[in-house]
Parts: sequence; C-alpha cells; structure tokens
Amino acid sequence: KKFEYKPRYHLDQFMGCFAYNSSAGTIGMLQLSMSDLLGNNAFAIQTDINGKLKDSNIIINYLYLANRIDYGVGLIHTSEETIYHTLINYQDEYFRLIENKFGVYGMLRYPLNKFWRIDTQFLMYSHELLWDYWNTYSGNWNNLEVEKDYLFEPAISLVHDNTIYGFTGPIDGWRSFLQLSKSFSRENSGHSTI
Repeated sequence: KKFEYKPRYHLDQFMGCFAYNSSAGTIGMLQLSMSDLLGNNAFAIQTDINGKLKDSNIIINYLYLANRIDYGVGLIHTSEETIYHTLINYQDEYFRLIENKFGVYGMLRYPLNKFWRIDTQFLMYSHELLWDYWNTYSGNWNNLEVEKDYLFEPAISLVHDNTIYGFTGPIDGWRSFLQLSKSFSRENSGHSTI
C-alpha cells in the first residue's frame, strides 16, 4: 500500500542557558531547530535574551528544502548597545548608542552543482538609532537623539562551500562568497556593498 507522506516534526537541536543578573535581569540564549523526517521543512529559533524583550536578539525562520530551489522566510529583531567614552573639558563623558532592527526576510538558494550555489535575499526592516548621554548628577541615561528609517535590502551571492563539519565546527574544506547588495531607504540612509 502507498501512503501519502504527512510531515511530523521532531526536535533536531536544543541548547540554551539562562541566568539572572541583578543589573540586567534575565539573560541567556536559546537555539532550537526542528524538521520533518525527510528534511523538507525546517524551523529554527535563535535568541539572545538581555533583560527585556526589546533589548534581545531573536531570529525565527522557516526553510522549504524539498525541491532543487530552497525557499525561506523569517523574522528578525536585533538590538545592539555600544558605549563611547570621551574627554570634554577634562571631564569624562559617556555616550550610548542603541541600534534596533525589526523586520522580515525571504531567501532563495539555487545550487549550480555540489559545491557552488547562488543565494538571493530580500530583507525589509525598520532601523532605529537611539543616542543617550550619561548624566553623572542624576545617575541616568538622558535621550539625545532618535533616528528611525525603513529599509529594503536585496542581495545576491555566488557561494562556494565544500566544508566538512565535525562536532566542534568545520574540519576540512573552504567556504567563500562574492555578494552584491543594495539598500533602499525612505530617509536616504541606504548603502551598497560588494
């Protein structure tokens, strides 16, 4: 008898760690991936939790791998904090930059042969830059400037990959890519890369 294949998902990978910090709150990371028996459908979640959800990094994606062309979609939320120190009139001054991105992406992957492929990616996201300065008198961060923009970034890559993976990472082979990308923005903060 022939039976129609119905995907049933099983856990492929699950790792994580969590801790509590008195200044940042809950911190930790989680990586989870699951797929069906044939590997045609794959889900993955990657997170870095840094206190509040708005300060955390979260990537959720889905890949459809049943045909020669692979398809994928996903959601991203990233938050990066950088603190700068400078001397102004012999006084220590501290500035903080918080960069937030939130968006969706799609990808197509077409293998030319066993080791060469063409990757395309389409990313749409909101980009927010928050500048603060440290007020030593009040002991708080005070807002300086907020910049917000919306971007669309298509990219195409030629990829060579013949790496062989072991338990700790690649053990043989090499991987390289040549990528062209261009971003389009509402506020003229777009860029091109090669």
